[in-house]
Amino acid sequence: MQTFGRFKDFVCTDDAVKSRLEKLLKTLDQWGYLHLSNRDTLIYQVTGKLDYFYQALQFIKEHEQLPITQDEDDVAQESLF
Repeated sequence: MQTFGRFKDFVCTDDAVKSRLEKLLKTLDQWGYLHLSNRDTLIYQVTGKLDYFYQALQFIKEHEQLPITQDEDDVAQESLF
C-alpha cells in the first residue's frame, strides 16, 4: 500500500488503511483492471486487462534487460512470510 501511495493516481489524503485500499481499488477499477461486481459487498473481479499487463511486463523484462533492484521495504516484507 505504501508503494502505491507514492504514485500520483493512488495518493490518498487519509492515512487510514481502509481509505488507501478503497482509493487503490477505485483507481484500478477506473483503469479497467478491476470490475466492481457487487456494490453492497464490494466484491471486485479481475479483468483480462491484468493478464495483458503481466504479458507486457514479461516482454519488457525479457527484451529490454532492465536492472531490477529490490528495496529494503520489499526485503522486510518478505521476511514476514
